[in-house]
Order: sequence, then C-alpha cells, then structure tokens
Amino acid sequence: MKTERKNEHYLALQQAFDAPWPGPVGELVTLEKGNIHLQIYPHDGARITSLKAFGSEVLRQWQPQRRAFQYGCFPMVPWAGRLGNATLNAGGQCY
Repeated sequence: MKTERKNEHYLALQQAFDAPWPGPVGELVTLEKGNIHLQIYPHDGARITSLKAFGSEVLRQWQPQRRAFQYGCFPMVPWAGRLGNATLNAGGQCY
C-alpha cells in the first residue's frame, strides 16, 4: 500500500512539474544595488526570474519550451527555516 501511495504522489508531482506554462505574467519589478540585479514577477507567485551578480546570470531563464517549474525560483519568505516551538499561528488557528 505504501508503494502505491508513493507512486500516486510521484505522478501528481510529475504532472504539476510538466504543466505547460505561457511564461511570466504581470508587471516586472527590478531591484538593483551595485553589481547585483534582481527581477521579480509579483503576479507569478513572486517568482524571481533573474538574478545577476557581477554580470553573470545565476538563474535558469524562461524560454518558450520551458515548463512551469523549469526556470527562476520562488522566495521562501518568511517561512524558510525553523518555526518557533514547531508551530505556526494563522487566522486564529495553531498548526
């Protein structure tokens, strides 16, 4: 039974990662400081689509053949890292 569940989970993830994607949507926001340049699409889940450091691109760029999760990255703010007491309070609920 565990193997079947694992396979179902894997297939669901595979379908999500293989989803067709039209590319970035909404307004592009550019942040710059010295030799660091960052481009974000807020309407695309705050996807970071470009990060250049000292003239070199760090992230994989969007191209028409790319799928939804094959370019850029998403910031994990403020949820990355550990949660105090392993709990999260949101909307009056404690998780």
